[in-house]
Amino acid sequence: MLRLPLRKLGQAFESLNPFGINESTLRVIRSMVEVSMIIDGHTRGVRPITDMAAFVLRRNTSQHNMMSLASGEELGVGEVSSKCLYESIRHAVMIYSVAVTFPLPPLTGVFGKLATALKNIMETSKFDPCWQLCPKALLWILVLGGIAASNTENRAWYVQNVEAVSGALKLSEWHNVVENIEEYLWLESACDNGGRILWDEVINDRLLQMGL
Repeated sequence: MLRLPLRKLGQAFESLNPFGINESTLRVIRSMVEVSMIIDGHTRGVRPITDMAAFVLRRNTSQHNMMSLASGEELGVGEVSSKCLYESIRHAVMIYSVAVTFPLPPLTGVFGKLATALKNIMETSKFDPCWQLCPKALLWILVLGGIAASNTENRAWYVQNVEAVSGALKLSEWHNVVENIEEYLWLESACDNGGRILWDEVINDRLLQMGL
């Protein structure tokens, strides 16, 4: 039996179509949710993978489809309402994929590159109204970006912005943060440790701002 939060995995994206994502992206995310559930069941010993070749093919197909998604500039007119939200989600999904569904070692440098690209997209669009309309999606994007930015010069930027958004949402504990992002793409076994370390830095930054 899947834990309740995992049964909600990916559901928050449904409400973002067609504002921040399109049908193609939604199909890719659904396939990544299915792969994530298989990984979760296997790692917890609840439902071990019995046909590894079939799983690898499924995972690779999902990864190929994700990497084949159009960039914001390649989208047709009217496909999404907010290209900056679309691009931010696309990059956050890429971070999730290389951390969870198609894991790559940090030595490849892919995490830092994706975190930098994501930061640049969000900085360029920081005054876009999409962020006020979708604060939980923004929080999820920033948390994944912050985890990917570990040990890079962009980490502080992510810490400051996670602190600002979590403060606006009145979130004071890590479990409150998870409750707000677990309906996007989030797998506790792969993401929680990095998220907790990021959150510790957010709390320290918050305390510093309060002069404590």
